[in-house]
Amino acid sequence: MANRGSVNGSVQFPDGPAAVAADQAPTMADLMPVYSALATRRATFDSLMWQTPALALTAQAFLFTISLSPSSADVARYIASALDIITAVVAIQTMAKHRYNELTDSLLLEDVERQLRIIIRGVHPHARPDVRGSAVGNEQGPLCRRKSFRLWYLSLGGFGVAAGVVIVLTALAPQLFSN
Repeated sequence: MANRGSVNGSVQFPDGPAAVAADQAPTMADLMPVYSALATRRATFDSLMWQTPALALTAQAFLFTISLSPSSADVARYIASALDIITAVVAIQTMAKHRYNELTDSLLLEDVERQLRIIIRGVHPHARPDVRGSAVGNEQGPLCRRKSFRLWYLSLGGFGVAAGVVIVLTALAPQLFSN
């Protein structure tokens, strides 16, 4: 593989007919396969980002049925609550990683759209949602202005905190969990 098209030499382009010389601007034929691959990958990251909290919430609900059940032994409460905290942390990190990757691909897509001059109603299709919405007359209401991923971070974190409270209460006041 030849090393072309990067200031620091880290981007690898294949040799052969698809290779673009460093001094040439990419053509539409060069960019369309890249655009298609980026769009597919961006959509995948977006889908994964929203599957993460749904799966985590399901796991946390199951773990809380163990943690809060009067018939659960203290050791089961400790284990289920610890797993709940781990689930919250892993879900938040995974969601953040998917969001980072999705946003990176959206920015790359917007750059390719600029190069290809793809503009619909005055905006690039992968511009920020508020910019796209304004361009088509769809203004965000107060609830839509909030970033959903942040609300999910708080929700998942709240479950983790609640699991920590169960651990503390199990240690200090286990009678609270009995019938």
